[in-house]
Amino acid sequence: WRPGKRLAFRVLTPGYEVVHVRGVGTERLMFDIFLNHERLRIYGRKYPRIDTAVVKRMGIRAAVAEARITDYLPMSDDAAPLFLDQGHALLRSTAETALRELRDRSVASFAYPGRLLADTVLPETLVSLAIIEQTDDFDFRREPTVSLNRTVGHYGLMKEQAFTYSVSVANAAGPLQFTDRRGRGTYSTVVRRCWAAGLEPDFETGARDLLNAMKAAACLLDLDMAGMPGDVQDEYAERPAPLSIFQVAAYNGGSRNATRLLRA
Repeated sequence: WRPGKRLAFRVLTPGYEVVHVRGVGTERLMFDIFLNHERLRIYGRKYPRIDTAVVKRMGIRAAVAEARITDYLPMSDDAAPLFLDQGHALLRSTAETALRELRDRSVASFAYPGRLLADTVLPETLVSLAIIEQTDDFDFRREPTVSLNRTVGHYGLMKEQAFTYSVSVANAAGPLQFTDRRGRGTYSTVVRRCWAAGLEPDFETGARDLLNAMKAAACLLDLDMAGMPGDVQDEYAERPAPLSIFQVAAYNGGSRNATRLLRA
């Protein structure tokens, strides 16, 4: 399914009208549901959780037979605003825990020799990335507050399960959208180069775990800063909050594109 095309589905319960609103997949699929022409509020849905590893190993029929039912919050304008405080609290506490664990392991910074990596990344940057990576660009341009609240509220209700099965068109997975690409993706690179962090080596497990993914993201942000021009590194050391925009730009586009941002 692509935007603008109709998604094929069947309504099995008589008397209800169902309209596909947007998205596919557990975290994205959203419907409006009407009974007697009145729109109903949707606060949660039940899904069969199908293990892709079982699909690869035993086939789709076996995977469906072993599927577990899970409750999931839709990215719904009805439900998400109810859980904003919990979402912000979860992301902040997870980011602080990630940096504390990196500090406890004395992981050295790539960008600033003699400093700890945990001291070169702000928890706010990790929180921002966890929201940015799961907020639809089109929705954000149209309704910024609504789209951000939808993402944060999703974290608030689903906690560590939020965006566990989120996969982009580029096969980036999990809340922080890491890639694997047969050992050459962002996650594989971070695990290899930031070995002192003790990250989960398995991509499917590590990229989908929020705490582990935030630690990996912190390592990637520091690695990206190491590839920045010296004047950006010096300025970031003095004013990390405003200059973290270069880390965020490099997270998706690499140090080269973040350097283009500097020139612009």
